Parts: sequence; structure tokens; C-alpha cells
Amino acid sequence: MQYFTLANCGNIGSVLDPMGFTKTSNMDDADMVIFGGGTDISPSLYKQVPIKETSAPDVERDKKELAVYKSLKPSVWKIGICRGSQLLCALAGGSLWQHTDNHAGRAHTLTYYDPDTKDWQETITNSVHHQVCRPPDEAIILGMANESTVLKDAKEYIHVNNYSEVEVWAHLGLKIFGFQGHPEYGQKETVQVFTKLLKAVLEGKVK
Repeated sequence: MQYFTLANCGNIGSVLDPMGFTKTSNMDDADMVIFGGGTDISPSLYKQVPIKETSAPDVERDKKELAVYKSLKPSVWKIGICRGSQLLCALAGGSLWQHTDNHAGRAHTLTYYDPDTKDWQETITNSVHHQVCRPPDEAIILGMANESTVLKDAKEYIHVNNYSEVEVWAHLGLKIFGFQGHPEYGQKETVQVFTKLLKAVLEGKVK
């Protein structure tokens, strides 16, 4: 499979190339398009207004990546990393918690579905985000954290008690895989769980 990278994907090739994927400079040839990290997306993409904790969006980037998403053939996988996962979540019909605590700038425990053991396992993942995906009902949740004490959006302010924040998800019908951590940073456990779950999704081992 060939992959094409959009903005802020960093050294994602160091993760994807050992998996047997090949980078292409022509998006029309790609089997996967990687949507990378960056600033918060515009809350208008998920029908909210910004709250004070939400960073000013890169409106031009939002427009460009929305156009890319709409232009892709249905057979092309969309892989989102951090901001990219949040963008794809919104475009798939989901929304975001616009702010949470205990995530940005610290590693934390990730509970993920292991397709080999068909059970839930724990690992560590890196984290630089302060927003949380709320995928649509059709999505499959593959990874969660339990770190937040507060979740905020434009309508709700929630004090959290054992709320599971979505960190990894997939929408098989839309061919989307979203991963909140940054495997391109090279942190071992994050790379391991990213490659395991991406491979399982692409090979149809999660349904």
C-alpha cells in the first residue's frame, strides 16, 4: 500500500515504512492519506462555537483538508493522528470535547483492544492534546484513557468520574482510523500500539 502525507505528519515514515508501506508524492496513487497533528480544528466543523480554552483554528488548513477529504475515492483510507483524528471525527459526523485536563504534555495509560488476544490490554502512550474525540455511533472504539477530571464543550461542563476518553477509533464504512497519540515521535509503546491497531483495521481483524 502507498501512503500520502498532509501537513505536520513529522517522521511518520519511520513508523509506516517498516510496516511495508511506501510513501508516494502523488495523492492520486495513495491507498492511505495521513492527516497530521497541529492546532485545534474549527468548532464550526462539528456545529459548536469555541470556548475560551479552544485555540484559534488554522482556517485555511481546515478548508484544504476538508477539500482533500471530500476529493478522496471511497476506497482510500483516511488515517488521523492527533488533530487529524479530531478532524476526521468531525467529518464523520462526530464531535469533540473542546477541553480536558491531564492529557497535554504527559504520557498516560492507554487501554486498547488487542486483536490478537481479543481482550483489552494496557500500555503507555504519549499525549499533547487537550481535546477529546466523540466519534459517531457507527465508530468502533479501540483505545481509551481514564485521565480527565473535567470535560468541556460549548453546551456542557462535566466533572468526570470514570469517564473513558476515546483515544483510538475506526469507522470501517468511511475507511477512517483515528489515533490520538503521536507515533511519529518515536515513543516505543505508542509506536507499538499504533502499528498493531492500524494493521488490524486494514486487514479487517476488527469489526
